[in-house]
Amino acid sequence: MSEIVIREQQYGSKTQAMLYFCFSILELKTATPLLNRTAALKEQALLTIHKTNALMFLEMLKIFGLLSQAHHNDVLKILEKILQN
Repeated sequence: MSEIVIREQQYGSKTQAMLYFCFSILELKTATPLLNRTAALKEQALLTIHKTNALMFLEMLKIFGLLSQAHHNDVLKILEKILQN
């Protein structure tokens, strides 16, 4: 599930679009499952892109790139990195 919200910027009088992406905590890979516990400070988890969710990630990337020129430039850099590997 995704949602776009228009909010005032943290510093300034302009507004900016925010993209929120919701997914199940069960999708995150950690040494110990995150369900029913608090994550440790600076703990990291891995969210894997695979055949069954790749289209969703591409759509999110496309939407993110439409939110602002800066986001568009960020998406181009991300795609360049992906293509290098």
